[in-house]
Amino acid sequence: ESGQFTCYKSGQIMCYQQAKPGGVAGRLGLVVLCSPATPGARIATMELASTVLDLAHSEDAASIARLSRDEIERGLDWRWRPPAIRRLIAAPEVAVLCARCRIASSTETLELLGGFGVMEFGLDRAHLVLLAVEPRLRRRGLARRMFRWLEKSARTAGIGEIDLEVRADNSGARQFYVVEGFNRGEYLPGYYQGRAAAYRMNKKLGVS
Repeated sequence: ESGQFTCYKSGQIMCYQQAKPGGVAGRLGLVVLCSPATPGARIATMELASTVLDLAHSEDAASIARLSRDEIERGLDWRWRPPAIRRLIAAPEVAVLCARCRIASSTETLELLGGFGVMEFGLDRAHLVLLAVEPRLRRRGLARRMFRWLEKSARTAGIGEIDLEVRADNSGARQFYVVEGFNRGEYLPGYYQGRAAAYRMNKKLGVS
């Protein structure tokens, strides 16, 4: 369903209400929040019940920053801390997209940030700044859904190409972008803080 979630948190319980288009209040619900202490093996055996893609709010910054630190910036100084993420969320030329996932078993329901993507929009070109998926929820199509949502936004804005930099040591990410239509470009030694190399990649969007 479309619309935004209004969340009220108390400990590990969240009450949410979804606002539908036109300001109509949607359904109320209760979920048990996934905490950092939740065993990964338990999550891996649970079913992905639903995923909602929507734009990030300021309160999402800490979760986004942690996922960036652990999955994108591993081995590097932590650049994308919560204050930096909040600035991205507030920037009018940037879209910060969240994949809000609910996973379930026969006895419990957990909600967590399944992934996020950040795209900066210029006049003719968009730049994919960050894209990450929670490791326990990989191979479920989340990265593809998030990227295509952002790509569609770029096409709608009349943008003709998307570029990005990806770590040279992340073969899985490089292959993902090739499948999504990117061409591998310049090799950039020491691009990340002088410690990790990158490839620049580009995708021409053409006429939508």
